[in-house]
Amino acid sequence: MGIAAALALVLGQGQSHIRADRIAFYDAQSHIKVDWTKAQIRAVLGSPDDIWDAKDSRLYVDRAHEIWCYGSNGHLTFPTLGYVEFMDGKVWRQSDSIPPQPLSVLSDAELGKALRSLDRPLSWEEPYDDPLRIVQETNILRPLGAKKAIAVLMEEVRLRPNRGAHSWFPMIRFPFRSKDPAGFIRLPNIGGPIIQPPKDMTKWPDFPALETDGVPMSIPLQFNVGGLPERLEWYLQAEGSKWKVRDQPIRPPDDPFLAYKKALASDRLSLIFGPGLSDEVRHEQSLDGMYDQVRQLVRTAWRPANYLGRDHSRDHEAFLAAHCHWDAARMMYVRSDGSFTPDSPAPSNFLYSFSGVPRLDLKVSISRTQDWGLEFLATCKESPGDPLADALMVVQDETTGKSHYFIVNQDMVVDSAVLPKPRPPHAPKESVTTDSTFKSDLGHKLKLVLEFGGKTYSSLEFAP
Repeated sequence: MGIAAALALVLGQGQSHIRADRIAFYDAQSHIKVDWTKAQIRAVLGSPDDIWDAKDSRLYVDRAHEIWCYGSNGHLTFPTLGYVEFMDGKVWRQSDSIPPQPLSVLSDAELGKALRSLDRPLSWEEPYDDPLRIVQETNILRPLGAKKAIAVLMEEVRLRPNRGAHSWFPMIRFPFRSKDPAGFIRLPNIGGPIIQPPKDMTKWPDFPALETDGVPMSIPLQFNVGGLPERLEWYLQAEGSKWKVRDQPIRPPDDPFLAYKKALASDRLSLIFGPGLSDEVRHEQSLDGMYDQVRQLVRTAWRPANYLGRDHSRDHEAFLAAHCHWDAARMMYVRSDGSFTPDSPAPSNFLYSFSGVPRLDLKVSISRTQDWGLEFLATCKESPGDPLADALMVVQDETTGKSHYFIVNQDMVVDSAVLPKPRPPHAPKESVTTDSTFKSDLGHKLKLVLEFGGKTYSSLEFAP
């Protein structure tokens, strides 16, 4: 009997018992070790409900080759029981080892409903301090009460693959308030903030939040990181007992630009910005960041022609002319006819294998890393024999007519916007992996062309 099969028997009632609730699943998963095989995992946990792999966006898969998800109810949906990540067919890492929240605090049904309500398809369009997501998450968590809401956040951190916990910190200030009328919600220990908080935090207890008339703006904070940053679960464990949920949901107004103008006159800004030149610069940058948050809030119904420009009057007029309003049921802005534009989903990775190329086995993966950036990964195996000349890979942007060049079968990739010079023949290599990044906007049609051994090989068009 194999190790995993024996373990499944030792664990008790078999896989149906393991799937009974998150506590039983956690107990079973706690026996799993790094470098276990997929067969061993299947014997203990059973078949996964969903598999994320190299075809899926880097937003989901990141460095792992494959992620098995348990408790999912569709592809790329939230794994409410746990996950296991594989690298080269062996276990690399898995759900966080922190114990799950007790069932007495939060049932599996309550947790599953909350996590699936909070879950959104990942997109390169979503900013770090996304005000639209803040509204949605606050209004989902608030009815649960503080204890259950914090338990949901703890489970979200434990169970979400590849989502940085720091992305929750800007949101914490909106659903929660200090129980002490004279208290405040402290900043997490993740470094020294470049913009210093008020000396008397009781005058701005939810710093850096600056919610105004239902618009969840906040001062964009940057930190000089030093040492080990405080993880969200540590922060919640240390501070959560001091909080209560807010009294009312967030309800943005139909015209949030007026709220931004009102926020400019807030007395709180004088608590952190003085008359000096450096403070004036930071003040202006903060106001720009808050203005961008307002435009991000309304992006489902209206978007400026140019996000880089900040013409306040023109933007406001264009927004009013679009006749948008806040839809409380959908928790987003919609147009007068009820229509809206969701964020663009993260595109799948493009995988291609050049077949029929003598003495060369070349596999290519292209993944989007931002709304304009692509990561190129090529693995090349060469058959033994006479010395080989370099293979030239060309990524042709069919939309712009521009090309990007890579030499893929040498130890160091040549990544260039101009045609590189040929190199002398070299001894065949058993396997070489090269990677690089290059720019290509969303929606552009690309094509791969390989020049090797005096012949040209092409892929089909694709749009990552």
